[in-house]
Amino acid sequence: MATTATGARHEAHAWHFFIYDVLYIAILGAVIYELLRKPETWQLWTVESSIVGMYAVDCLYTRAYLRSFDPDQAQPSENVLNACIPIGMGLAFSFAMSQHFIVTFACLGLLVLMALIVNARYQDWTAVLSLDVELLVMYCALGVLAYGLDWLSQWWTVALSWLPTVYYAIYAGFSGKGRRLRGI
Repeated sequence: MATTATGARHEAHAWHFFIYDVLYIAILGAVIYELLRKPETWQLWTVESSIVGMYAVDCLYTRAYLRSFDPDQAQPSENVLNACIPIGMGLAFSFAMSQHFIVTFACLGLLVLMALIVNARYQDWTAVLSLDVELLVMYCALGVLAYGLDWLSQWWTVALSWLPTVYYAIYAGFSGKGRRLRGI
């Protein structure tokens, strides 16, 4: 019995290491590298940098949370969500690079929806709903705007792409409720 418990503990720590120390950091490095290339336009760079900013804030927020986290207590749905976040952020960034903004914001909205569902199972609904629903509404609104407008031709639409990032950074940095699960 001790061998099984030790094996499960080792497996939990291995997944924890892979998700947070390998996957998160590798994809963050890749999107930062791509962001530093010469962009086609400043508008495109602004939209791409908003995604990298959101991802960087989420990485910092997640790393701060992990200081007090025991990998043995992680639920499988949490691990799946937290593996999907870096992959989804990388996909959203690549869609933005291709100027597919509707798909970009749909991808980010889907990540927030997944976080809402997983986090609501383990946390107080008021703390979770507050941030996740507001981010979801912002990304849906950005997707609707992207559908109806030539996204890069309007300076204000480009500036709006930073709204969820700034909102999440303020929440993660200054809110006393910032102790939710992990990730978006």
